[in-house]
This record gives sequence, C-alpha cells and structure tokens, in this order.
Amino acid sequence: MTTQKIRSTLLAMAISLAAAMTGLSNPALAEGRAARSVINVEAKAGRFSGAVIILKNGKPIVDHGWGLADRATGKR
Repeated sequence: MTTQKIRSTLLAMAISLAAAMTGLSNPALAEGRAARSVINVEAKAGRFSGAVIILKNGKPIVDHGWGLADRATGKR
C-alpha cells in the first residue's frame, strides 16, 4: 500500500471517528462538521489539497475545496 493510500485511509477513519464522537442532535450536520475539522487540519499541515463532496442520503453534507489549485505557482 502506498503512503498516499495509507493517508487517505487514515483520513477517512479519522472523519468517521470524529463524526461518531460529536454528539450533535443532527447526525448529518455533525458528520459534516467533523469531516471539515479533520480535513482542515490536514490541509493546514500541507498534507491535503483537493475537493471533497460527501453525500448522506443523496444530499451533500460537505462540498468544499482546500489548498492550492497549483502548488508550483501558488495559484488558489
């Protein structure tokens, strides 16, 4: 398994765990907030750059892009 696949798997696991631990009354909202929180940490550390859409029951709970469009030029 490549380092990128391991990181992706760990990120998915962290999002799931964070969502399960939030305890907010709206589970979809809790999962969306938990996912954004984990992704924000990874993006700020420079370990993630890209777009994410997470659907729950066919409706987006996260639809956002992080990082740079082109790291070489610094373009956002």
